[in-house]
Amino acid sequence: MSEQKTTELTKWFVLIGVDYYMPGNSRTNIDGSPLRYPNLLGCVSDIGRLQNHIEKTQNVDQSHIVTFTSSPNSTDPNKPKEDMTKWPTYDNIVQQLQTVTNTAQPGDIVHIHHSGHGARAKTVYPELKGLNGLDEAIVPCDIRCKGRYLRDFELAALLDTMVQKRLIVTVVLDSSSSALDYTVLSSDKSDIPRELLASVRSRYRDTDRTPKESWLLEAEGYELLTACRLDENSNEVEDRDQDDIWHGALTYCLLESIRLGGANLTHGMLHRRIRAEVQIDFPRQTPIFAGNSKRVLFSNEERHHASTIPVKSVNPKGYLILGAGKAHGISKDSEYDIYPWDHDFSDSISSPRVQITEVFDLKSQAQLSCGNIRTIKPGFQAVPRKTPVQKLVVKLVHDPSDESKQAKLNQLQQHLCSNVDDLPVELISDDSAGNGTFHLGVNIDGRYILLDTSGQEIPTFPPSEEPELVLHRLSHLAKYEMIRELKNPNIPDMLDGKFTFELVDPTYEPTNPFTIRDGGAVYIRFKNETKEAVNLTIFDFQPLWGITQIYPLKSDFETILAGEERKPEFRMTIPEQLGPISAASDVLKAFVTIQGTSFRSLELPDMEREQTRGYPSNRDHDALEQLLNTLDVPHRGRGPSKRSPGIWATSEITIRIIRDNFAKNLLLVGQ
Repeated sequence: MSEQKTTELTKWFVLIGVDYYMPGNSRTNIDGSPLRYPNLLGCVSDIGRLQNHIEKTQNVDQSHIVTFTSSPNSTDPNKPKEDMTKWPTYDNIVQQLQTVTNTAQPGDIVHIHHSGHGARAKTVYPELKGLNGLDEAIVPCDIRCKGRYLRDFELAALLDTMVQKRLIVTVVLDSSSSALDYTVLSSDKSDIPRELLASVRSRYRDTDRTPKESWLLEAEGYELLTACRLDENSNEVEDRDQDDIWHGALTYCLLESIRLGGANLTHGMLHRRIRAEVQIDFPRQTPIFAGNSKRVLFSNEERHHASTIPVKSVNPKGYLILGAGKAHGISKDSEYDIYPWDHDFSDSISSPRVQITEVFDLKSQAQLSCGNIRTIKPGFQAVPRKTPVQKLVVKLVHDPSDESKQAKLNQLQQHLCSNVDDLPVELISDDSAGNGTFHLGVNIDGRYILLDTSGQEIPTFPPSEEPELVLHRLSHLAKYEMIRELKNPNIPDMLDGKFTFELVDPTYEPTNPFTIRDGGAVYIRFKNETKEAVNLTIFDFQPLWGITQIYPLKSDFETILAGEERKPEFRMTIPEQLGPISAASDVLKAFVTIQGTSFRSLELPDMEREQTRGYPSNRDHDALEQLLNTLDVPHRGRGPSKRSPGIWATSEITIRIIRDNFAKNLLLVGQ
């Protein structure tokens, strides 16, 4: 695809690449030996390629592209060959970021890219992260010569200042944090004003009791793309066209994706393809994205972004691997249409079709049933076409003495029998042997009402006179219940009983719903008691039959290292749509995995919001809604890290909310 210059926006680029790390012994390992950061090969070339692309495709003043690089010096092995003003040191980087913030105007685009080593260092602000806290950090070229790390809370504060000025910011960190530095030097004290750090602290903590290990992944107001999880290594790859030329895997795939896709690629599209491409060569490197998936790179524009299932790999013999499995509710014989990684569903295109043949914990194998396998690449999107869903069994409550009620129930049965969409609903009579998951009757106003198995009306299911609408709502409820019941029947020993997911309250009993006043806050404690890192995602199953990922908000999951814990705080409210209802219940469900995966395809809109789309047998949606209407479940180096395959478990907490004061159902405090 030919390179085309984008529309004019004021843009600023700060590009950092560190191949050469100056010698010195100012920092030591925990055993007292000198801490080493081996020189790298591809970081400076990464920055050169990125700068070249920016100059060719972006309308940007040359003075707005500032690079800091460190390359080996053949004449003096004790310092980089670049001019000292261009070295990637703490002072140079921080001063440039502050200059950009002070000079740029609201609405300007800011892109920050770092390629080099990362580290985890003993925190220099224990009041922010605790006595044993660790900071994630960018490693400057002079770190072994009493140089300073650029620590996560400092970068978070600098980014926060940009966001407060309404700058549009993207940060790419092609580094890992596998090195551990327990040295604290007198020079390590931050130059960032303490008041600013304190202000940012209040927004980047789980609660006032437990600071987050990293403040960056919340990505409040900016987009963040990182090379890997906390427990992984980022890797370098050799250029496919030139021998002995190396690149960071993340940056290389980023530039290749831009070259293939051209302008108008969203951050979500790029992350989808980058992750798939990186994991072809490095299965144990998981690029992470946090922020607004819809925003276009180097732009203030947005494009639609769908939560689809990624294609992980393709076999020329006709089958492919999808990045979703049992934990996502995928079932055998489901059919999926496959679309390009950069397709935004704004128009209809012909696409290959596959059918699921085998389902594993976090992935599935699919066989091509229509189309050309050679057109499918890793990072493409799988969208459900036909997914078997376990039918929701609903028992009808008859009243033989009331003919009008009987007629309404008969009418409902007739609509179900005549529906061509084969809805996932089974209606049984009240004299059937089975009890049904729910009961359904007709009230004195002639409206259909949903009942629990004891005969009590469920007020969160809106009464209606229309059989079509009731069946649509029951279909929604079938999806909700199917996802609600997802669990691993064979939890592996390494997870079984090895993590804690509980309410931080002395009155909480796991076997009983916890009651809280409307508008009150609950504190959730999750502790990783395994011997390796796990990934945590928390969903809220809401009173209006919606399913929303509530933790983390900006990324697909949060990596929690062995022995660490999190204590997020949530505020619980009853939706105003429920009117004067006195109580409602939420279920918070944790998905815990060893391998990183996205559960976004499990999200489901509230029943009333989905209702506005129209009944399935008479719908007139845009291309994306048509495709997704059937979504039933939907230390940098070259050495791989070791991690177990797809292992998962779930745990849940039921919370009963009483009284009605607030409009929204569940808000993460501070959002």
